[in-house]
Amino acid sequence: TQVNAGNNEIRPENKYEMEFGFETKMFKSRLGVDLTYYNSRTIDQIIQLTVPVSTGAVSKLVNAGELHSSGVELALNIIALKKKNFKWITRANMALGETIVKKLAGGVKQIVYFEGEQNAIRIVAEEGKAVGNIYVHPVMTDIRGNYIVGSNGLYVINNTQYVKAGNVMPKLTGG
Repeated sequence: TQVNAGNNEIRPENKYEMEFGFETKMFKSRLGVDLTYYNSRTIDQIIQLTVPVSTGAVSKLVNAGELHSSGVELALNIIALKKKNFKWITRANMALGETIVKKLAGGVKQIVYFEGEQNAIRIVAEEGKAVGNIYVHPVMTDIRGNYIVGSNGLYVINNTQYVKAGNVMPKLTGG
């Protein structure tokens, strides 16, 4: 049976946020623009952390650290067609933002959120970096930087190290 350990020392998660916005309508309210800037700080974020099985549990609630988020959101509202019994309204929006791990609790430098493909891929949170970085084992190269191909015709993977391959968090979203 899997057990999730409790934590009597858990503190409440606190979020401090600042937001500035501008909204306007023109042309008899047929065109609207909404622009917002946000900046937030989350302290003592609570997450379920995987712990060694030797503890008698599989996970434990912990205060993970401090996150800083900032970004810009833009929305356009357009009344494209307006008749007596019919109105066509189009709304388009986009957001550009990023969340950085400022500090992890207890001297931890990295939290692994996901490991897959026999630990060949990891999604992590690291101090000073964006949340959700993806790390993979790199393909081995020779002295000239050419990829090494094994006798089976597949690239040879260096499973002793990880390299950053991207990030799961989109920088730009829209709809």
